[in-house]
Amino acid sequence: MTIDKLNEIIESPPAELGTTILDSLTSVPLGGIVAATYKVGVGIADYYLFRKFAHFLEPMSGMEKEVDDYIAKLSPHDQNKLGEYMLSLLSKAESSEKTQIMGMILKAAVKKEVDEMMMLRLVSIVGRSFVPDLKELPKFKEASEDFTIAANEFVNLGLIDNETGGLWKDRPTLELNDVGKTLCGILERGAWFGSSKIAAEN
Repeated sequence: MTIDKLNEIIESPPAELGTTILDSLTSVPLGGIVAATYKVGVGIADYYLFRKFAHFLEPMSGMEKEVDDYIAKLSPHDQNKLGEYMLSLLSKAESSEKTQIMGMILKAAVKKEVDEMMMLRLVSIVGRSFVPDLKELPKFKEASEDFTIAANEFVNLGLIDNETGGLWKDRPTLELNDVGKTLCGILERGAWFGSSKIAAEN
């Protein structure tokens, strides 16, 4: 099953959620790990988790084989750890837009644009972030004197090293560090800035 087909099932669930969704999950990347945690049925709260999981996979639509190959290269222990970690973050995410960003980060790891440790670091940061603030990331690719609330949050999240960004001129400035620039680059490649198609539904 393709990721697009899973999205169709999640967005238009049949009366019997449990059997159909669980069966569908087992045939998409990382889905088997999620399905294995549900031994009986699927309630409404679980449905919303699966909905976020579908949005998480959306950026990797058409890359099912690449994602499967990436997962297959991990040891069984690391596969379970990755699945459990992602499921924990997805369950805590307050919006589907946030889970989609996490999917963009996993996609970057699958494409070898970031290593596994950077991938885990970034999804953790996104999990703790306020999504609208992330829209301001491009403002700090270069040194800026714009001390906004979002900038302060970037410092707290580890996307800006400190209030000087490692750069002193006539006055303190703010600039993304390597982690911040990596996240900004992933979101730029995913054409996320200026687009919030999922935000409106949450």
